[in-house]
Amino acid sequence: MLEQVFQDAEDWGADFMTSLAHTPQQQQQQNTNVQQQHHQTHQQQQQNTHVQQQHHQTHQQLQQNTHVQQQHQTHHQQQQQNTHVPQQHHQTHQQQNTNVQQHYQTHHQKQQQNTNVQQKYHQTHQQQHQQQQNTNVQQHYQTHHQKQQQNTNVQQKYHQTQQQQHQQQQNTNVQQHYQTHHQKQQQNTDVQQQYHQTHQQQQQNTNVQQQYHQTHQQQQQQNTNVQQQYYQTHQQQQQNTNVQQQYYQIHQQQQQQITNVPNLAPGIIPQIPMGLMLQAQTLPPQQVTFVQWEQQQWVKTSPETKLSASPQWMKPMVLQFKEGNNPVFIHPLSEQASIPINPCLITDEQDEEFDDLLLSDVIKFVEAFPASIQLALQQLSQESSSYSFIQLAEVVLDVGRKPRARYLKSGLSSEMMEKVLNRDEVTKQDLKGILEDSGFARTSNSQGMVTDTLHRLGLLANIQGEVIGMTAKVEHPLPGCLSPLYDIFNKGKSILVVGPTGVGKTTLLREAARVLSDVEKKNVMIIDTLSEIAGEGDIPHQSIGSARRLQVIESNLQHKVMSEVYQNHRPEIVIIDEISSLEEAEKTLDMKLRGIQLIAGVQGKTLADVLLNTALTPITGGIKESVGYPGGVPGRLRTGPVVFDVLVEMLDMERWIIHWDFQWAIDAVLPGGRRTLEVEERKVVKLGGDPDGGLGGQQVLAMRMSSTYKIYTQ
Repeated sequence: MLEQVFQDAEDWGADFMTSLAHTPQQQQQQNTNVQQQHHQTHQQQQQNTHVQQQHHQTHQQLQQNTHVQQQHQTHHQQQQQNTHVPQQHHQTHQQQNTNVQQHYQTHHQKQQQNTNVQQKYHQTHQQQHQQQQNTNVQQHYQTHHQKQQQNTNVQQKYHQTQQQQHQQQQNTNVQQHYQTHHQKQQQNTDVQQQYHQTHQQQQQNTNVQQQYHQTHQQQQQQNTNVQQQYYQTHQQQQQNTNVQQQYYQIHQQQQQQITNVPNLAPGIIPQIPMGLMLQAQTLPPQQVTFVQWEQQQWVKTSPETKLSASPQWMKPMVLQFKEGNNPVFIHPLSEQASIPINPCLITDEQDEEFDDLLLSDVIKFVEAFPASIQLALQQLSQESSSYSFIQLAEVVLDVGRKPRARYLKSGLSSEMMEKVLNRDEVTKQDLKGILEDSGFARTSNSQGMVTDTLHRLGLLANIQGEVIGMTAKVEHPLPGCLSPLYDIFNKGKSILVVGPTGVGKTTLLREAARVLSDVEKKNVMIIDTLSEIAGEGDIPHQSIGSARRLQVIESNLQHKVMSEVYQNHRPEIVIIDEISSLEEAEKTLDMKLRGIQLIAGVQGKTLADVLLNTALTPITGGIKESVGYPGGVPGRLRTGPVVFDVLVEMLDMERWIIHWDFQWAIDAVLPGGRRTLEVEERKVVKLGGDPDGGLGGQQVLAMRMSSTYKIYTQ
C-alpha cells in the first residue's frame, strides 16, 4: 500500500515538473480537454432531464384517461336521468357502475403507487449519480485550479524579472539621453550668449547711425525751414504790397465817387458798396440812401498772415466766442484759433443721445423697406464704411428699373454716389406693398414720411393716379450745425435763408429752433410745412428741443396757419420751413409789422433769385417799375419795407454768404446790370483728425469779399 502511495506521489511530481516545462500551446490543449469533459457531463445531465420529462408526460396521460372516464360517467348519468326506466333497473345499473368505479379506483391507486415507487427510485438513482458526478468534477476542478495557480505564479515571477531588467535598461537610456541633452543645452547657451553680445554691438552701431541720421535730418530740416520762412516772408511782403496798392486805389476811387455825388449835406455821404463804387457811374438821387458815415476800422494784415491765392479773399479771421457767447474774430495762427467752438452748448450726454437717436432713426428707415432691400443695404454697409447707414442719403424706386441707393461721399458734402441694390426690377405691386404694409405714412398725394422720424418720402404718379416711383430721403438732425452762424441768429434779427433743394436749409432751421428755445430760452413756434422740420406724428421730434409747432397738412393752406400763430399763441420767434406763394409772403409782412422775429427759408441760390421771384415781392419791399429818373430813364423803386434784416445764401452745409443788411443790398442792385456788393463769407475749415465729419475740431473762417450779381438788364 505504501509503495502505491509513493508511486502516486512520484507520478504527481513528474506531472508537476512536466506541466512546468509545458509550452503555452500544451497548456491550452489541457484546458481544451477539461472543457470537453465538462461538456460531456452537461450532455449526460440533459439526457437525465429528458427521461424525467418522459415519465412526467406518462403521468399526465394517465390523468387525462382518468378525466375521460369521469366525463364518461357524467355523460352516462345524464343519459340515465333522461331515460324513463323503472327505478330498480336504475339502482341496479348504479350498483354496477359503483362496482366498476371502485374496481377502477383500486386499479388506479395501485398504478399510482407503482408510479410513485418508480419515481422515488429514479430520483434516488439520479441524486446518487449526480452527487458522484459533482464530486468527480469538483476534484478535477480543484486539481486543475492548483496546477493553473502554480503555472500563474511561475509566469508572474518570470514576468517580474523581465520588467525589472527592462526598467533598468530604460533608466540607463534616460540617464544617457539627459546627459546628452544637457551638453547640447550648454552648447546652445554659449552660442546664445555670443549672439547676444554680437547683437548688442550691432544695436550700438545702429543707435550711432540713427543719431547721426537724425542730426543730419534736423540740420536739413532747419535749413529747409529757414529757406521756407524766407520765401514765405518774401511772398507775404509782396502780397501786403499788393493789398496796400489795391486799398490805395479803392480809397482814391471812393474819394472820386464821393466828389461826383452832388448836393450832399455837410458830414453826410452815401453808403455805397465798395464794388458798386468801382463800377457804377453817378447814381440817381432816388437810389442813394444817406446815412452818417461810420469809419471802418481795417485790421492791418500781419506778416504772419497767409492770404489765399484767390484775389477776392481779404483779411481772413477765425470766429471764436468769449464768455456769454459773444463773438470775436481772431488771427488764424493764434493759439485760440484751434479751440473748437460750442455756442450751442451741446454736452457730452446730449451728443450721445443724438448719436443713439440717429442710429435708431436710420434703422427705422431701413426696416420700412421689403426684406430684399433691407438685406442689400446691410450687405453694402458691411462691405465698406462708404456705404454705411450713416452715409445713406436716399433710396430710389422706379417701376421697371432696378432699386438704387445714394450715399453721401464724405462728411457734410452734398455730393452723392449711387449703388444698385439688386437685379430685380421694381413693380407697381412692390410700391403698393411698401406704402400699405411698411412704416411709411402718406402725408399727401405726393409725399410721405417714416413714422416717428424725420425721413421723407416723395412719390411719382402716372396720369391714372397710380404710384410708379418713390424717393425715400434720409433726414438727420445735425446738432451744432448752427455754431458758425450763431452770432447772426441770436441777435433778434429776422433772417431769410436762400438755397437750392437738398442743401440743408431744413436741417439748419431745425437746429435754430432747438438752440433758440433751449439755449436762448425763447418762445419759438414752427410752421411745419408737411411735417418736414419736426416729423410726422402728434409728438414733435426731440431734435427741435422745447420749440412748439403747427402742422400744415396741405401746402396751399399754410398762409391760414400763419395767421393762427400770432392770433392764438403769442410767439417771440416764428420759424417757417419754406415761403413759396404770394399769400405766404404777405403774411410774413403782417408778422414783421407785429414785432415778431422771423426765420424762414426760400428756394433759390442767391440774392438775385429772391428778387426775381415775383411771389416774394412783399418780402423784398414791393419793387415796381418807375420812370422818375432824370432824363426819363426807366428804373425800379422799392415801395415798402423789407421783411427780413439779414439774407444768408446757403451754398452748402459748410459755406455761407451773408448780407448783413438785406434792405441795403436790395437798394444797391435795383438799377440793374452787373452790381458788385461787399459781403461776408463764412467757411468751415477742417483741422484734421475728425472722422465723424462734424463741426468739432474745425475752424470757421470769416472774411470780407466782393460778390457780383446780375439782376436786371438795362
